[in-house]
Amino acid sequence: MDELNRGAPAGGLCADQAELERLRALFPAEKGPLRILDAGGDRLALLLWRLGRQVVEADLSPAAPRRAREAEEDGGRAEPLPAGCQSLPFPDESFDGVVSGGAVRQAADRAAYREWYRVLRRGGLLAVRDRTADGGPLSDTSARPRRDVELLRELGFAHCRAEAAPEGDGFWITAHKPASAGRMHIPQLTQYNRYLRAAKSQLQLYSNWCAANGLSYAEFMVLHMATHHAKGVRPSDISSALVIPRQTLTRILAGLEKRGDVERSVNESDRRSALIRITPAGRKRFHSLHSRLHQAEQQALSRFTVEDLSRFADFSEGLLEAYAGALQGPEEA
Repeated sequence: MDELNRGAPAGGLCADQAELERLRALFPAEKGPLRILDAGGDRLALLLWRLGRQVVEADLSPAAPRRAREAEEDGGRAEPLPAGCQSLPFPDESFDGVVSGGAVRQAADRAAYREWYRVLRRGGLLAVRDRTADGGPLSDTSARPRRDVELLRELGFAHCRAEAAPEGDGFWITAHKPASAGRMHIPQLTQYNRYLRAAKSQLQLYSNWCAANGLSYAEFMVLHMATHHAKGVRPSDISSALVIPRQTLTRILAGLEKRGDVERSVNESDRRSALIRITPAGRKRFHSLHSRLHQAEQQALSRFTVEDLSRFADFSEGLLEAYAGALQGPEEA
C-alpha cells in the first residue's frame, strides 16, 4: 500500500489508491472468491490482483504479460489471455465481475457491452472507469456516460449508474446483471421491444404520409384490398383481413362512398350482405398514391444491401414460426 501512496498530493490519495479503494468497495472480499474479467487491459487488473481477486485479463496489448508478472510478484493470481472485447472465448456467465478501463472510450460500444453481459453471472457487476479525452471535467463529455447508461439498460443491465470519478478526471459507470431472469431484463425481450417500436414508428410514418395525401391509412388499405376483388368484397371480409372493428369500418366505407371511391352492390350469393367495389375514380386515386409510395419505399430500401434485407426477411419469418409454435393450442391448466 505504501507504493500506492508515493506521489499522492498532500491531504489526499493518489489516483491509484483511490481507484483501489473504489474497487475494494465494488468487489468486497466478504463476497468470497471472485473471478473478474478485465476487458481491454488496464491497470485496474493490477489493482484487483493486489486486492487478491482472481482476474482474467482479456487484452491484445503487449503489456498484459508484464502486468501478469507484476501480479504474481504481489501474490495475486493472473490469467492473461489475448482476446478482443467484442468476442470473448468464455462460456456464458463465467465471471462474477467485469471491469474496463477505457475499452469503449471512443463511443458506447454495443457489441462489447453485449459480450460483457453474456459472460457475467447473474447478479454480477460491470464497472467501467473512463477518462475524458482531453482531461477535462465530466461535464465536457456528459453525453458519453449518459449514452452508455441508456445502452446498458437497453441490453438488460439493471441499477445502471454513472458518476464523476472523485480520484481525478473522467467517470465511473456501474451496472448489475439481474440476479434472476426477470421479465424486464431479458436481452432478447429488450431487443424484440426495439423491433416492435420500429414497426410502430414505420406504421406512423405511413399514416402521416397518407394523411398528407388526403386520406387515412385505413382508407388506403381498404382501397388496396378492393383493387384485388373486381366483383366486390364483403365488409365482414375487409374487417377480418385488416383487423378493423366493424363499426369503424362502417364509418370508413361511408366516407369512401361519399368521396366516390367505392360503391355498394347487392351480393347475389347472400342478400343479407352487400359487396364493396372500387370505382374507376377510386382505382385511379389508389394507383396514383400507390405508385408514389412504392417509389419512396424503393428509395429507402436502396440504402440496404440484398444481404441485409434477406437477413431481415429470415428473421421476420423465423419470428412468426416461433410465435406460431409457442402460441398454438390451449394452455395446460
